[in-house]
Amino acid sequence: MPLINFGLLAQRYYPDKTYRTATRLFRRELEVTKGLLRDLKKAGYTPTSRLLTRTQVRIIEKFIGEAGIWTLKDERWKFNVESLTLKVESWKIVKP
Repeated sequence: MPLINFGLLAQRYYPDKTYRTATRLFRRELEVTKGLLRDLKKAGYTPTSRLLTRTQVRIIEKFIGEAGIWTLKDERWKFNVESLTLKVESWKIVKP
């Protein structure tokens, strides 16, 4: 089974960042996404992992979507890197 380089996957999620910055931001995203780190650890992931199995990548995609199609946690915004379009799916007005 081929292994996927963690940093290269991170750069697919953060294409405008350097390798190092993308890796740091991606690790942080894995930590703050509820339930993701727990499932990754069950699949053999450690916080110092430099390579991911295909199973681990599928777990990441299940929680935060495929690289290139980024969905924020509140699911109000979807950003498609391929077509560079941004659309709002729902609005919620919050008074200060």
